[in-house]
Amino acid sequence: MRSLSLLILAGLLSACGTDARSAQRYSLDIPDGWRSWSGPADPLVPGEVLEAHELPVPSGLASLVVFRSLYRPATTAAQLLIETRYLLLNLPSLEIQSERQIDVRGHAGGHRAVLIEATATGTGNALSPTGTGKPVQPSGEPQIPTRRIWVRVPRGPTGGTLEFFFHCPEDEYKNLTPVWAAILDSLQCMEG
Repeated sequence: MRSLSLLILAGLLSACGTDARSAQRYSLDIPDGWRSWSGPADPLVPGEVLEAHELPVPSGLASLVVFRSLYRPATTAAQLLIETRYLLLNLPSLEIQSERQIDVRGHAGGHRAVLIEATATGTGNALSPTGTGKPVQPSGEPQIPTRRIWVRVPRGPTGGTLEFFFHCPEDEYKNLTPVWAAILDSLQCMEG
């Protein structure tokens, strides 16, 4: 009986160590210089944080957060683009800079995904909350113009929607465009 208990415990421990990329069936390359998220709590996202990284830049921090949100049955990337656009249009201080569908590589030919770029008041590595109708300064951090690039990849019922937030101070955006492009080019999503 004891050996059976140890075997079950070993199986549970090995499952706890499953990395998010394997479990959620995606891969991407994080460039040198990025470090694990160091905030006091996980970043705020509308879903489950899978991984979070930050990069020191001259005017603060840039960030990359990968998360999983709910499955949207029978929702195409085109429909998700419209949904996301109207969600963002209602946020104070936010301006949509670009919006489009993109292709993300996968084992079965790829996925259509959504990419929206927006600017708003934030801290450089995140947008500031706006639930009161105006940006709220989190923890006394200085407010600066912040760029968000939001990628949403709709997948099957078990995979949900795989999402990516890339944030940076707006004055660093042009310098970080090649970094973001390399991360996005490395992204592969398997059906899930």
